Amino acid sequence: MDSEVLLFTSPKAGSGAGRQEIPRLRERLKQAGIAHQCLSDPQELRQRIHSCRQRDVSRPTVIAAGGD
Repeated sequence: MDSEVLLFTSPKAGSGAGRQEIPRLRERLKQAGIAHQCLSDPQELRQRIHSCRQRDVSRPTVIAAGGD
């Protein structure tokens, strides 16, 4: 079974004081060899989770990150 990592962010993430946190997290995931997809639309997140279930991918890992 495959595993999928979804990084769910706010569409406004990166505009406040913590604007470097999301890029820093993405870089750390990359350095750790963790492939991920970055999403900010709740409907798209639901579709990706549904797609994982259809492909028999056990529960995807969802990281919720706001950037503040």
